[in-house]
This record gives sequence, C-alpha cells and structure tokens, in this order.
Amino acid sequence: MHSHVRKPAPHAFYKRGKVLLTYLQKSEVMEFIKQKGLPNHTENIITCEEELLENLNNIKKQGFGIERRSK
Repeated sequence: MHSHVRKPAPHAFYKRGKVLLTYLQKSEVMEFIKQKGLPNHTENIITCEEELLENLNNIKKQGFGIERRSK
C-alpha cells in the first residue's frame, strides 16, 4: 500500500480563510501574499493577486464566501 503525504495548503486558500482575510487591511493581505505566495495546490485556488483581492472585495460586499468548483 502506498500513500502520498503532502504539505497542506495554508488556510487562506480555502473559503474560510478568504473570509478571514477580508477583515485585514489591504497592506496586511499584501504582506500575507508576500510571505506565503499564491501556490497552486488545486485547480480551483486563486493564484493571481488581483483576482484574490477582487474575490476578497466580493466576499466583503456579500457577507459570505463561495467555494470555487471545477468546471
């Protein structure tokens, strides 16, 4: 039996983590991105800084986050 152990993605790359990021100032979000990067752990994770900031804005306006699904 073989198993593959991988390092989990930081929580910010999941819907709950993005909701938490909406409470930070833009400068704090940018610092987070600088420290953690935007690694592509799955095909649904946002890897573009501008797209993440836009997504955080939408979450803040809506009051909730939605998980992106595969096409």
